[in-house]
Amino acid sequence: MMSSSGKLKFGLAVALGAASLAAYAGPVKATIKFTVAPQVGKVSKGQILISIPNGYHVYANPPSIEYQIPLNLTLSGTALKSWEVKYPVGKDLMVSGDDKQSKVYEGTFSVPFTAILTKPGKSSLKIKVEYQMCDEHACLPPSVANIAVNVVVKKK
Repeated sequence: MMSSSGKLKFGLAVALGAASLAAYAGPVKATIKFTVAPQVGKVSKGQILISIPNGYHVYANPPSIEYQIPLNLTLSGTALKSWEVKYPVGKDLMVSGDDKQSKVYEGTFSVPFTAILTKPGKSSLKIKVEYQMCDEHACLPPSVANIAVNVVVKKK
């Protein structure tokens, strides 16, 4: 049986370990790359480039198992009329504690999208990245990264 002093030290060690894990992981990073310069009113194709810190993964969208929190991307901005994203399949990974493999994203990968922009000139698009980063043994709390990206939209 652990003394109350021992329980406090154990709890503090767990809390500090989780805090250092979160600090070590660093945030997910994202940016936008258009394959052709966006033009007002035309469908523009591009990629959202996502970087996951080494040693971590996020769950693919859609997730393999119901309880997994998948990567979710939202694009917004005053020049944005509409957009559509096509998530990649992800790679198979056997996660500790699960009976079947999960689809995950690791490292740097791209998510293709199409968008229609309505205002010519310089504009800011905002990428909202919702994710839960995990390593082989545990997951960090769900997180959100909001990233602004400047684009130049050509007139028709």
